[in-house]
Amino acid sequence: NEVITSPTQVQTSLDVDSVLCKNGNSGQIAATTTGGTAPYTYFWSNNQNGQIATALTAGNYNVTITDFNGCSMTANATVSEPLSPLTGSIILRQDPSCNGGTNGRIEVDAQGATPNYTYQWSNGQSTSLATGISSGVHTVTVTDVNGCSMSVSGTINQPSAIVLTTQILSNYNGAAITCPGVSNGSVGVIAGGGSGSYSYQWSPTGLNTATINNIPQGTYDVTVTDIAGCKANASITIVDPTPLAATYSQVNMLCHGNTNGQILVNATAGTGTLG
Repeated sequence: NEVITSPTQVQTSLDVDSVLCKNGNSGQIAATTTGGTAPYTYFWSNNQNGQIATALTAGNYNVTITDFNGCSMTANATVSEPLSPLTGSIILRQDPSCNGGTNGRIEVDAQGATPNYTYQWSNGQSTSLATGISSGVHTVTVTDVNGCSMSVSGTINQPSAIVLTTQILSNYNGAAITCPGVSNGSVGVIAGGGSGSYSYQWSPTGLNTATINNIPQGTYDVTVTDIAGCKANASITIVDPTPLAATYSQVNMLCHGNTNGQILVNATAGTGTLG
């Protein structure tokens, strides 16, 4: 007697790799086939051929598997993806207190994709909050656990620098002090920029006003501090005037009893007008 045998039914199982990043095409489906008569051919609904369909976006896919004898079967699988794309937004910008300072801060908030997130700032820091930074554009790249990444930038500003203009305020015919050794000079400083509301500290006088009066010749240093605690320094020097000086010469009488003798005085003026 002859026994007619039949191959086992063609069967397959599908192993699905989801898309890593929203709207990406990293999905993959691999078919493992048994039964029937090998070898098998595969035709996927996206027109790929082969046991593994690659570079898939999210969606439903069918595969028709045919064995050597032309027996076939169809299977389907769904490739998924993260529910939302990776996004990031700058939620904190804190400028440095002073011009040229490095106490600024900037923070990013990441959402979507597949947590957990890692951060890499253009200033080298690697947390969501970057601290101790100067003014400028700071860019952060956020990466999720699947390697999906995005970048966002924020600008940190800074106050203007404190600018000081010193002035000699006293004027005695062009001199800052009336006479050598006298303490009647006056100097001052005008501040601009920074954050305003300035305070003053003079050395060596210890005075704390924008103008100081009744001072002798010398160099005076001033430190100006704004409301944010930023400082600027300047110096100003006043000098004594040229001292009043005189030289004398005489012209003797030509003859006894004459009245044509002279005493000549050559004076060098100080701060005033000779008279």
